[in-house]
Amino acid sequence: MVAWYVISHGMLERKDAEAYGAGLAFWENAGLLGILSLINLVAYYSILSTNTSLAQTLYNQINTNAPGLFAPASQALASVAYGTLERISSILIHSAWGYLCFMAAYLHKKRLFLIALPMGLVDFLVPFAQSWGIPVFEAVVFALSVLSVLVAWYAGNHVSRTSENQLASHQS
Repeated sequence: MVAWYVISHGMLERKDAEAYGAGLAFWENAGLLGILSLINLVAYYSILSTNTSLAQTLYNQINTNAPGLFAPASQALASVAYGTLERISSILIHSAWGYLCFMAAYLHKKRLFLIALPMGLVDFLVPFAQSWGIPVFEAVVFALSVLSVLVAWYAGNHVSRTSENQLASHQS
């Protein structure tokens, strides 16, 4: 709906499709997840640095619910690596999804939107993360993300070329 709105009001053009997808990925990862997580961690460590009953209560809760925050460097490194792979996967899939939604609105091709729809459902895999194991889960999500980028690139180029050829034949 956002892509349709900005295109129909002349705010963006065809050349903005990739940037629109990248912008969607940025706001999901940096804006929503990055800033909120950073605020959360700053609050945790600010409270934990005090010698109060609140600090002790928070420490007990975090140690029970998120013990990885107190993991040794060797364990934390693996966690950071998987988290980085997850963010890269998110950037790829959001870029592909945003690009296809933009192109669907720009070219008036519902087929591109229908191709993009399953990309938005990748989060349904989250309940399987524990049963598959984190390495397998992150590998599957990354593979789906790369596949999504390839599908978006192919579908966008194919439909764009087809539309340009139809326009050229109608003008002849």
